Amino acid sequence: MGKIKVGWLNPVGLIKKHPRPAFIILLVLVELACLAVLLVFAYPTIPWDIKIKYIFKVKEAQHLFVLMGLLPAFFLWSWRDGDKKLDIENQRVSNESQNITHNQTNFHKLVDWLLSDDEALQLASVPQFLPFLEGELGDHFKEAAKELLFSFLASAEVERAEKEIKTVVDKRGKVIVRLTPTVQRIHQLIKSHGQVFAKLNLQGIVLTHATLDDSKLQEAKLQEANLERAVLWEAHLEGAHLQKTDLEWADLRKAHLEGAHLEGANLKRAVLWEANLQGARLQRANLQRAVLWETNLQGARLQWANLKGARLWKANLQEANLEGVNLEESHLEGATYNKETTFPEDFDPKEAGMKFVGDEDKTP
Repeated sequence: MGKIKVGWLNPVGLIKKHPRPAFIILLVLVELACLAVLLVFAYPTIPWDIKIKYIFKVKEAQHLFVLMGLLPAFFLWSWRDGDKKLDIENQRVSNESQNITHNQTNFHKLVDWLLSDDEALQLASVPQFLPFLEGELGDHFKEAAKELLFSFLASAEVERAEKEIKTVVDKRGKVIVRLTPTVQRIHQLIKSHGQVFAKLNLQGIVLTHATLDDSKLQEAKLQEANLERAVLWEAHLEGAHLQKTDLEWADLRKAHLEGAHLEGANLKRAVLWEANLQGARLQRANLQRAVLWETNLQGARLQWANLKGARLWKANLQEANLEGVNLEESHLEGATYNKETTFPEDFDPKEAGMKFVGDEDKTP
């Protein structure tokens, strides 16, 4: 049998390759000491020159050397593998750090563009905020991008309000609202990527005069937002949180508001023609002179809401709770109700021209 070659018997090679040379030197010294003990006790009567010459040709000694080499070989492999993993992790951390630095640079560039006086740069910056808003580049960027756009919209509305007395008025005396192109671009971003914005906390956002028709804002958090005169035709606001939101003069024709939270919301003069408000919560909401033609209010909770002068022609009020509602001057001709509908005290639905749905003998 030829000489057996094992890795741990090549100390120079291991010292060059391994990042822990002191450990390798110590390991080699330990192996040499073990070999000396083996030679002394296994072959006590054989002279040293013969031991050295023939030790590697003895079968038992060869097997022993192999077994002795397995343990240090395993440790060497384990430590070298650990070093490789550490290098990979360090490289990953370094790449992440570089990406964060790169993203920070890009974000600050977009901030400078949006806040500049150059309208072209402002318009170019708006769509580039989307990856930050989606959270793809980190939650800290998402919040920062949201707050920046919120602040920009609020500031733009203040400037618009200050200039309102100077706005152009058409022949009919109607004020023509002129939103800046950048504000309109932000509104378009919200409209086209409503599902992204619906996941954000939009409480207090200023979206006056925004055109958000057919937008997807299900379960959006829009508490105390300013949506005055916003256009929300066929918008999807199912389950949306709109408590104390200002929706005065808002156009919500055929909007989807099933199960929406509108407690205390201002819907004065809002247009809700054929909108679906089934199961919506409208306690103490202001619906003065709101247009609710053929609106589905089945199962809606309207306790103590103000419906003075509201137009509810052919509205569905089955199972609706109208306890304490102000129905003064309201128009309810053709509106439907059933035995589960709750009305204010001393209110006569038949006298108001409403239509009962169900068995006549069970009419309240």
